[in-house]
Amino acid sequence: MLHIPKCTKFFLLMQGLTNLETFRLYSLPDMRFIWKGLVLRKLTTLEVFKCKRLTHVFTCSMIVSLVQLEVLKILS
Repeated sequence: MLHIPKCTKFFLLMQGLTNLETFRLYSLPDMRFIWKGLVLRKLTTLEVFKCKRLTHVFTCSMIVSLVQLEVLKILS
């Protein structure tokens, strides 16, 4: 599980986290995207809270690889 708490400046480098199953992000007001081009085949849970500028959760190419995703929570 990767848990990212409140942070004013945040740049996420996801390389090496391809086995990630649970990912929680909250209070990241300047974050506009989570990842680009990364494949997370084992991701089962993604929770995003209070990330007001987030415009993209997944890229189109990522969606087909998220076969294990069971929980997706996005709240303002």
